[in-house]
Amino acid sequence: MKESCGFATIEVERVDGADGDVSVQWIARNGSATSPKDYKADEGVLKFHHGEVRPTMLRILPVLQTITVYIYSFVVRFYI
Repeated sequence: MKESCGFATIEVERVDGADGDVSVQWIARNGSATSPKDYKADEGVLKFHHGEVRPTMLRILPVLQTITVYIYSFVVRFYI
């Protein structure tokens, strides 16, 4: 992802049914990128309501830098 893009967008889709409300917690943590220097570490909850299966977008904010030399990564973990 180019830092000039604004956000890293991750598409999360509900599969294997649509009965009932479902939520999943997520957390973004350091990989080779470190927060707050390269991106904004964040966490939250994604919610799908009964009957809802459409993709939900999770957005992570990178920190803009004037010179990019390396390719960095961060990790997004999902858990119940």
